[in-house]
Amino acid sequence: MILAAASPGDGDFALEALRAEDARVAAVAYRIAVGNRDLCPRQSPWFGLVVHELRQYAPRYRPAAARVFDLGPGPAVELVVPGAAADRAGMRAGDRIVAINGVKIAITPLKKREKTDYSGVERVMARLANASRAGPVRVTLERAGALVDHDITPERGCRSQVQLETADANNAGADGMMISIGVEAAAAAKDDDELAVSIAHEMAHNILNHRRRLDRAGVSLDERSPSPDGAREIRKTEDEADLLGLYLMARAGFDIHVAPAYWERLSGAGDATHAGGAERRAMTQAIVDDIDGKRARGEALVPPIAIPEF
Repeated sequence: MILAAASPGDGDFALEALRAEDARVAAVAYRIAVGNRDLCPRQSPWFGLVVHELRQYAPRYRPAAARVFDLGPGPAVELVVPGAAADRAGMRAGDRIVAINGVKIAITPLKKREKTDYSGVERVMARLANASRAGPVRVTLERAGALVDHDITPERGCRSQVQLETADANNAGADGMMISIGVEAAAAAKDDDELAVSIAHEMAHNILNHRRRLDRAGVSLDERSPSPDGAREIRKTEDEADLLGLYLMARAGFDIHVAPAYWERLSGAGDATHAGGAERRAMTQAIVDDIDGKRARGEALVPPIAIPEF
């Protein structure tokens, strides 16, 4: 893990590496979500920015985060996705977020050794999303000691949010809204096309509403050893996410041909809920071949799977 492996002396480097992975994940997810919005009955606003604050960093890294990112006590823009809505509106990395549509962001003093907490960032993103329902959002920023206003109109995209996860660093998951990509899982992707395989797979879970389907079937993803019926249901959702995920990638302009080898490399022996490497490579290669065939025939890339309306 980038942060866990870092010593206090190289915390600056670890934080810069973390921001680089954050930028990759944000850019790839934005492209997939916005590029496939016509497939998605359920949509959410995509601003193309990552917000952070000191509380989200472990106490030992807060001094470095304050120094490296020039973070104050409140939320700030960690990065903007090039060409995305926030970038077009003129927002910049390092801008401190002061108010949204004229309503100030409440800031509470950070206590010494206070536990890691993402809720402040989540509240800011929720306020941005809610404000965007009425039109462009005016964001008041502090930049170089001066207050500036920027009006941002987010893109619509498939309903999801994405975050880089440092606690469960080697895994990726989706809960119906949030996509969590482990920082080591992101770093293991050789390029943005491989990263898109993982993000598109998790976004497909959200688009297909798999979490709700499993909940209704009484299947818990937290169980280490699900029942045979539960394992079969999970396996169905994984295969469906592989299918739709490749279509999401293709439609967003990523190279789907990296997927079979990527899944073989990451999948290992497999189990009752996930195909093993060789099987998953063969399955995804068949999907790639189908997509290539549609392209050769000039057909629209319509995924052969029903997408739920709600």
